[in-house]
Amino acid sequence: MSQRISSTEEPAASSAAAHTILSPRTFVSLAGTMFAVDLLSAGNGAIDLAFVAPFGALMVAGIGLGDLVTALFMAFFAGIIDVFAVKLARAEGRNDASRLLPKLFTALLLVAAVWTAAGMVVTRVVPLIFDVVGSEPAVAAIASDYLTVRMIGIPFTLALAAVSVTLRVVGRQRASIVLIVTVFVLNAAFNAALVYGPLKVVAANPVIAVAIATVIAQVLTAACGFVVLARHFSRGRGERVAETDQPRIIPLTREMFVTSLGVGLRQMNNYAAAVVPFMLISRLDVATVAAAAVATRIWTLYCRVPQATLSAVGVFVGYSRGRSQQDAHAVVQRSRKYVVWPSFIAAAGVAAAVPVLAKVLGGDEVDVGLVWILTAAYLIAVPAYVIENLCGEILTVEQRSSWLSLPSTVVTYLITIPIAILGILVWQSAMVAVASAAVASLLLALRYSMRTRQLGYRIIGRF
Repeated sequence: MSQRISSTEEPAASSAAAHTILSPRTFVSLAGTMFAVDLLSAGNGAIDLAFVAPFGALMVAGIGLGDLVTALFMAFFAGIIDVFAVKLARAEGRNDASRLLPKLFTALLLVAAVWTAAGMVVTRVVPLIFDVVGSEPAVAAIASDYLTVRMIGIPFTLALAAVSVTLRVVGRQRASIVLIVTVFVLNAAFNAALVYGPLKVVAANPVIAVAIATVIAQVLTAACGFVVLARHFSRGRGERVAETDQPRIIPLTREMFVTSLGVGLRQMNNYAAAVVPFMLISRLDVATVAAAAVATRIWTLYCRVPQATLSAVGVFVGYSRGRSQQDAHAVVQRSRKYVVWPSFIAAAGVAAAVPVLAKVLGGDEVDVGLVWILTAAYLIAVPAYVIENLCGEILTVEQRSSWLSLPSTVVTYLITIPIAILGILVWQSAMVAVASAAVASLLLALRYSMRTRQLGYRIIGRF
């Protein structure tokens, strides 16, 4: 699936826009925007948990499982957005994004239509998977209801993500944040209205109510996002570069489809390394499942910090790669410390805040001690996780999709998941199942760093 870089993407602009040049100010601006956007996006799932927490641990466990499986599908679909963002960033690096965007967006919509249709078919077998792994029937039923409604909103989620990414890449960070704040606020408002308020149309099933609230919020916000983006580009973006050959729709769509398959598969494998262990944990007692759901949500919220900085590095590498590969190498060397230090500091802060977060996300019935143990099992993966994903960003920019997907597939399904199975079926240990993801990160960090070194990027060194 490795993609040859098109010659149409190589010319460098005579002068780069200020927001495409790496500096502490531009990095903090972009990473801060991505952190806010990702935190609010992850917060939508946390809001759903918080609204159903008063209904008891069973509801928390079911929503946690359903939201995690939804994230598994969205991890794959996010591969489309990542490839879209890389191509747009490379064009923006040479001041050519406004000319490429219409074709790029058309290709995105075509690819998204194919993968969305496939995703809707695959969701039909999820209840069978719950049965195979032996999930608690009551928990599995709640998770299936939640997943069914959330998957309906996939097209709107992808549309919103594409608009938000476009605004960030072209330097409109504030507008990107406003969009995600809007969906966050609308989600909370519709949750309140549908679960407790005047629109309480599904009083017997708050799970369906919170899922419907999320979809409605995404639909309304995606519509607003398209209006903002249309107005932005209708005003023009200043001086244009000289005319260059533009890729045609069909080859561009084919390239995006194949590359997004590899990138999306790698991201889905990463989530599978968390989702499958959690599904296995759902065989245990409800208290353990609820604690695992809360710990997983805490880990997901923590990941907003490294993912924001890593995504920012990916965009800046994309900008610089649009100008030259040598410039990209220099950007990677200068930006490593911007990822490492925030990630470790945030991990320490999250570990200290677990008692408070456990009560907020899980209610009074959750076992705080067990939540802390399971959160610690997630956090041991942080060093390898950072290296793995930094290398992954670079390989995505370089469009080496097979270098990403093949190792992650092997590690996930031949090493990580078997460890999780042993942890549950042999030792009845949720901690072993959760910690299996750390094994995946370590192995993939080693493999990906070897690959990036082949391309001339030095990842491991002094920070």
